Amino acid sequence: MVPRSGARFGWLFAVIWLVYLVNPLSVMLDDATGWRRVVGLAGLAGFLGSWLVGLAHFRRLRLAGGTSSPWHSWLLLSALAVCLGLMAPGAGESALTAAPFIVAMM
Repeated sequence: MVPRSGARFGWLFAVIWLVYLVNPLSVMLDDATGWRRVVGLAGLAGFLGSWLVGLAHFRRLRLAGGTSSPWHSWLLLSALAVCLGLMAPGAGESALTAAPFIVAMM
């Protein structure tokens, strides 16, 4: 059986949007200093990691026809929200660029 193009390239469509996180990254690298930069970059790295783990998890469930446990979903969404909060000291209001990713993961 040949997979549908959505199953084959769906991950690409979800990952391509990460280009929008270049804005908070550039703000952190250009304007933030000291602990604000370190915490912001750590938050961005955690956000990217959590996003990719969530994509892989939910894609695997969708292809297998399963459902996620509510605890796993809440844990993932909480991790994304915490990482967004960690980005805020370094990126300021541009950290809110990550908010639509949390909504999309919901």
